[in-house]
Amino acid sequence: MKFIAIFIMILLLSTGCKQKSDAAYTSEIIPSNTTALNGKLLMEQKCYVCHSPSKSMQDRLAPPMIAVKKHYITEGITNKEFALELWKWVENPSKENSKMKGAINRFGIMPKQSFKKEEITAIAYYLYGNEIEQPEWIEEHMGKMRGRKRMN
Repeated sequence: MKFIAIFIMILLLSTGCKQKSDAAYTSEIIPSNTTALNGKLLMEQKCYVCHSPSKSMQDRLAPPMIAVKKHYITEGITNKEFALELWKWVENPSKENSKMKGAINRFGIMPKQSFKKEEITAIAYYLYGNEIEQPEWIEEHMGKMRGRKRMN
């Protein structure tokens, strides 16, 4: 009986250590379904403060989230890659690190935020897989921006 108890204890301890060890080496965060579903709520609470879809073009503090989505989700990018790109920007907002040079020219560089990687990942997974609210003027604006790029 004593042998079985020791065996079970060793088994439990080794399983617990392996889980901790595996978690320590995991460098990416893949949200659970529940976390991904909270991405919309997190985006509305944290991002829409500055990136609101309801602000007029003149009253904005930053580009709307649909513009962020359109600039960061490029052809062939996976959900995981998009989440990583968005995290890289939020973790270290800089001119060199941006895919939205026009937005930086207009609004400046986004101030450093204290968001958790799990939050940004959940927001990214939501953005990637869902249609999001957009300002009425965005399509016309994006068309003008594409036209300017072709002219240069």
